[in-house]
Amino acid sequence: MKLFYTLLFTGLSLVLGAQGVCVIDASNANQDFCTACTTGVNSGNPALVNGVFTGSLEVHTSYTISADCLAGIEFAGNFDIWIARHTNLTFAADPMIADGTTTTVSEAHHVHSGYIWVFGVQYTPRSNNGTSYNDLAALMTSPENNRTTVPGPAPAPGGGGETMLPITLLEWEASLLREGVEVRWSTLREANNDFFVVEHSTDGLNFTILTQQSGAGNSKGKLTYNYYHATPAAGTNFYRLTQYDLDGSFTTYPVITSEFQGVTPTTGIYPNPATAGQAIRFAAPSARTTANLYHLDGRLIASTPVGTNAFDAQFQLPNSLQPGVYLLRVGSQGQRLLVR
Repeated sequence: MKLFYTLLFTGLSLVLGAQGVCVIDASNANQDFCTACTTGVNSGNPALVNGVFTGSLEVHTSYTISADCLAGIEFAGNFDIWIARHTNLTFAADPMIADGTTTTVSEAHHVHSGYIWVFGVQYTPRSNNGTSYNDLAALMTSPENNRTTVPGPAPAPGGGGETMLPITLLEWEASLLREGVEVRWSTLREANNDFFVVEHSTDGLNFTILTQQSGAGNSKGKLTYNYYHATPAAGTNFYRLTQYDLDGSFTTYPVITSEFQGVTPTTGIYPNPATAGQAIRFAAPSARTTANLYHLDGRLIASTPVGTNAFDAQFQLPNSLQPGVYLLRVGSQGQRLLVR
């Protein structure tokens, strides 16, 4: 099957003839779009020439076209996007489409194809709510929806013309840690940004809020945010990021996932149930570590170092701890604790 696709891609490039081709795969995925696409499928047929992209964009691995590159180029003529299976394409800023451009969007296998994130919307192959690949192709073809005809910086707020998104999102990712999951996102620019909300789900459908973090309002330059999810579920965890503007409008970004294997239950914690102010005892670990008490939504309540020089160790519950269910984690081991 791999050989078949290789021949197909080569044939496509030959058929396109003078039309440029930019192939994004593992060999150049770490390059900026403005660099990767100036060479095309061969050095004599680049798709991006003098700031104008005309031709085919073949995406074989998940890739983000940077906001810096998009600020200085436009797409024109016949613009074809082809997405491989299990692959996502993200435009970090609105692309500029020249008048008269004809756009097509297709995929290798619609059941396993990924999304295209552009214009603040996530497009998928077979969506039925106006966010399919065909809808995106129509949007990028229809003259009344063209963003601009000449590359250039976006106008200042209130100056008319192109509507800018409140932020330029550079990164949005989840990293698996030994004891939990860290979600991290960064912005290149923020305009009237009020706050972010990170939500969590175990089925990809029903989400609950993990945290709300204030935005910078207005900023230029890279800013990084993060949240440590101390109580992920064993298996697939889904995370969703939403940005809220000062006027109440919002933008929801693509869902990301992380596979978590779970933690080994802590044995022998006593007493359980407990009351506020009590000392919780447990077997001393084999190596120095930290004992952490969390709310079930991942918020850290208290922390204390734990040594190995005793038969057992202990964790002092805060006197102000309210009745409820909490998670006590010692190193990589954890167990729920009921406080009455």
